[in-house]
Amino acid sequence: MVRRAHAVSSRCNQTADLWDDPPPDTGTEFCLLWKLPVEQLKHQAAVHRVHEQATQDSVGVVKTDNSDTASEGSDSDDLLAFLDDERRNELNRLRQRKYMNKLKSSKEKSASEHLETKSASSGFENELSAEERTECLERLRRALGAEGLDECACVVCDRLGLRQESRRVEDVDVTYLKKMKRSLYVETANLPNTLVEQYRCPSCLSDLSGLMVSPRGINTYTDDNNYSRAWLSVCRECDRSIQRGRLPKFAIANGFFMGRLPHKHRDLTVPERLMTQLTNVVAMTRVMRGGHHRCIRSHCIAFDCTPGPPVTLLPLPLEDVVSYRVVLVGHFTAAQLEQVHKMHRIRNGAVQDLFAFYKINNHLYAEIAESDPAENSEYTDADLEAAFVEYVPDDEGSIDGEIDREQQNIRGESDSWRVMCKTNECSVLERRIGLANAGTPVAVRELSVLSQADRNKEREREFEVRRSSFFANDISGTLLARIFPDLFPFGRGHPGEQRHVKVSVQECIKYYTMLSERQFDEDALFTLVAFDKIFMMSMYIQNHVRCQRFPHLLEGYDRLTSEQLGKALLENERRLQGCLPWRQADNSVAQKCLKTVEIGSRSVWGSNAERSQCRHKAFAYQTRFGQPALFVTLTANSDNSLVLAHYTEVLSVDSLFDLLEARLPTKAELRGASRENDCASARLFMTHVDAFNRHALRIDPRTRKKLSYRGLLGDIKAYFGMVESQGRGTLHIHLLIWLKHCPPNSTAVMKILGSPQENVFRERVASYADSIVRNDLPISLDNYNCSSCGASHERLIGLQIPEQARKDPTERSTKTRCRCRPAEPALVSCGRCCAQFSSQHLIHNTLLKARPECWPIWRQPLSPSEIEQQAVAESVCRSTKKKAVDIICDRESVHASYCCDLSIHEREKLTADLLHQANHQQMPLCKADDDPFRNDTLACLLEISPPSTSDARMDYMVASLAVLQNQHLWCHTTSCFKNSGVTKSDTYCRHRFPRCPVPGTSFQSSGVELKRTLGHEFINGFNYELIATFKCNHDIQVLLGGIDTT
Repeated sequence: MVRRAHAVSSRCNQTADLWDDPPPDTGTEFCLLWKLPVEQLKHQAAVHRVHEQATQDSVGVVKTDNSDTASEGSDSDDLLAFLDDERRNELNRLRQRKYMNKLKSSKEKSASEHLETKSASSGFENELSAEERTECLERLRRALGAEGLDECACVVCDRLGLRQESRRVEDVDVTYLKKMKRSLYVETANLPNTLVEQYRCPSCLSDLSGLMVSPRGINTYTDDNNYSRAWLSVCRECDRSIQRGRLPKFAIANGFFMGRLPHKHRDLTVPERLMTQLTNVVAMTRVMRGGHHRCIRSHCIAFDCTPGPPVTLLPLPLEDVVSYRVVLVGHFTAAQLEQVHKMHRIRNGAVQDLFAFYKINNHLYAEIAESDPAENSEYTDADLEAAFVEYVPDDEGSIDGEIDREQQNIRGESDSWRVMCKTNECSVLERRIGLANAGTPVAVRELSVLSQADRNKEREREFEVRRSSFFANDISGTLLARIFPDLFPFGRGHPGEQRHVKVSVQECIKYYTMLSERQFDEDALFTLVAFDKIFMMSMYIQNHVRCQRFPHLLEGYDRLTSEQLGKALLENERRLQGCLPWRQADNSVAQKCLKTVEIGSRSVWGSNAERSQCRHKAFAYQTRFGQPALFVTLTANSDNSLVLAHYTEVLSVDSLFDLLEARLPTKAELRGASRENDCASARLFMTHVDAFNRHALRIDPRTRKKLSYRGLLGDIKAYFGMVESQGRGTLHIHLLIWLKHCPPNSTAVMKILGSPQENVFRERVASYADSIVRNDLPISLDNYNCSSCGASHERLIGLQIPEQARKDPTERSTKTRCRCRPAEPALVSCGRCCAQFSSQHLIHNTLLKARPECWPIWRQPLSPSEIEQQAVAESVCRSTKKKAVDIICDRESVHASYCCDLSIHEREKLTADLLHQANHQQMPLCKADDDPFRNDTLACLLEISPPSTSDARMDYMVASLAVLQNQHLWCHTTSCFKNSGVTKSDTYCRHRFPRCPVPGTSFQSSGVELKRTLGHEFINGFNYELIATFKCNHDIQVLLGGIDTT
């Protein structure tokens, strides 16, 4: 019994966090756990005594009552004393163990820092050789080219995925098809025939008859014998499950048969959808802004969902839809106005047909009563305009400018570029949601709106919000199917569907956004509502756990008033703006409530609380690995790329290998596709990030293990990355990178700089910095001749950078009321004729001299062996290898004839002459989209085309991309002028452009200073391999330095 008591006591002490004295009897869970083993031991001792007494009675042993009572009391006292002694001894042992472990870890840390300092001083070998950089460039070309980014639909789950990660199954592979037959069988007797027919296989795949699969994952063709053949694409996850004989988690047969509406019902407008939904959105506001020579800009904002009695909500009469609002700002052209009316029209016949379809095929509409007066009512365009549309004149553009400023505050962009083609004037670019910047509150002038009853009276309209007795939180049930019947037209496939393999709500939402037909991705409200519900569900779970685990933290919340909460919010806002001084944490109930809300908001992706939590993780990395060596920013080209145009079917090509044969899309089409397909943009962005991790950091993104080859940035010890949105709504990532054989902090750097290995360390760091980032273009500017007198580059003289060059030129012109437009600052002078011109003039002149007459330029015509290799790469998306060879040969012949076309050469020569005339010595102020060099067809083609292993003229391409992507605008942007520790005030560019020339790269205690030659004052540092393959803006900062580092 003593040994058992010792074991129970040890377990109890470890669970109870090892208190020195017995805890007070406060009724907590800990006290109950501490008392439980003692009570059990007392009970066992009593049972043991009863057993002994029974044994002694059986053998005739008799004891008196006094001795029995004394033994019972002594046993209890001895037991408690023994438990107390053992507990204290265990505490002492654990304290000693913790102390020894802490001492050991501190010694190991100091030893590792000393070893890193020693190895850094003698072996800072992170620079790659020229051959290793070439190999890395080839790997990046394949990963980000057509071979690595081509997508296909899975026949099992209908999700889009990379083709190189999918398995191709031929129709003659009977063994695999039988495995699919066994794994994917599902009973379809209770499903509508219209739904089942949408997932049927073609007749040539008789082995899969009766299964529900994706037709978009089946590719049919006719072979040489005129027989119908087919091959299938199966993603990696589904293939793994089929090989094991299991039902794949996201298979269509696992309850993911949503189906699609018939084509005649797919052109629904938002009001028509609102009239046929079982659960409605509380409020929705659309702001449409149009005008001459620009696209329609739109903002769509929606709020939470509440259910209501379907008999009263469906179908909705037009007069009752008061929670839907459309505001038109500015003067619209006739074509734009017609487009807006089409977006918000209500066609009575279309609504009746759609409702009839739901009544027949959707079981959720079985008990819905029809409203004949509402369905049979007639509305004219004037009625529609009076009920939904509100015109706000904006002759001076003040409201438009105010909206632009507000949009910049929510990390937005005006998108008011000049439309080059009249067909793009009616293109609608809709921003669905933005994140507010809490640091700069928005003060937007409200517009007066007239109500329906008092339209002629000048008073503000009051919105009517339908309220219900409860919130619609049943996201794991049929809620999404009731909100979006157009996406779940048969009422099946929603998160509440009965499935053989359980799937969480969050996984269901992710699955919906990756479907091959992109109906969920392109919907204006689905991702907004679904993500909001996921966040709310996570916050509810987190707060529920807190309430159950720490109920005392929520004491007093029931007595909290709205006045107390409003006062606390006002104090926090004024303190955030600097109106009130900071003080210690307030323990009032209102502040505790706000703190609870802040902690719960960590479940919301991108919230301030979630970002603060990630910053704590970054600090933990710094504590473990020391000072990071590199800071990298990467903005993937996900909104101006032919790859995204192919993903969103803007280009009608079957594969990325055929991009050069497609029509070149306009800028409005590319950005419109990016805005309307957020998930496709995010998927392309994550593919770029995975390629960066794999080839630049040498880390497999799936296994998180190091790869065999060296990465582009050297030997990586650790990295930490964060993704956020930027101005035009796209994503970019910030990375902190720790290198091997690198000093952990500035103290270690100073020790090395004071050691005999100082010169060796300086040279190696400077050489490494030159190998990963450069400020000079790969095309030399030595061939430049003065545009005035023809003097050579050697006669050029650098001018002192004026202070006004780092300020906002538009503000200066507004204050001085000058009639002439501000011009680019002159930074270079000719030593012969004393002519002054800008650095951009110098760079443009050099690029025009090296400009090719046609593009793309390949290294050489493909040899038979190279054609064979290319055919192997393209055979995964072709019917046969022979077909791939024929397509490659046709492409080679077309390119050869294109390069020999004299009319094309004459046109390109004329374009070059026009660009020479537009290359002013000092370019006047204009919008970036009006720059002729950025609108050049060749520049656009270089920017949006994916990399290829056959690319030639790499130096020209990299130089052009560096000017397009990594050149700081001489007129600056609004983000340049903010309070920063590196500038005197917010009137100076915080990026310190233009920057003075530097003769060579050097490493001092203040950090690394990169080489910068004359004419590159506005060029931001870039990496040759990254910009040649990613073709996007990026930044690399070397953070190594001593105590003088800023």
